[in-house]
Amino acid sequence: MKTGQAIVEVIIAFAVATIAILGLVQVATKSVANAGAAKRAAQATAYAMEGMEWVTGQKYTVGWADFWGKTGTWCLNDVEAAVTWLSLPGGNCGSDVISGTEYTRYMTLAQVSSDETDVTVSVSWQEGARTAIESQTSKFTTY
Repeated sequence: MKTGQAIVEVIIAFAVATIAILGLVQVATKSVANAGAAKRAAQATAYAMEGMEWVTGQKYTVGWADFWGKTGTWCLNDVEAAVTWLSLPGGNCGSDVISGTEYTRYMTLAQVSSDETDVTVSVSWQEGARTAIESQTSKFTTY
């Protein structure tokens, strides 16, 4: 075997090993990013469910007439005991977030009939350059 040939073989082996290692690093990086996105989506789903539970409680607290009377989009970032159905801030939440988080929670109410309302509670957050949204939808009736 010639000396020059051995050096070429070592360089080729080194290049192949480098490409393999870079591929593994890329896979690991993508896995970590996906795990983070899944964790944020799970947290957003929990906030949406919490909002829907609050809405359900308000239906029974205020009665059907006041519950059904609301339509449009309402900010749900602060659903503590001090906030009531009748004192909800209307419209888009803007840059207001759930206290101590990166999430914005709002609900959209649509009257289907005089005894039926569709409620969608959505939670949004920034996922890199895009806005991600998780939603929960329920149909409420007078019964």
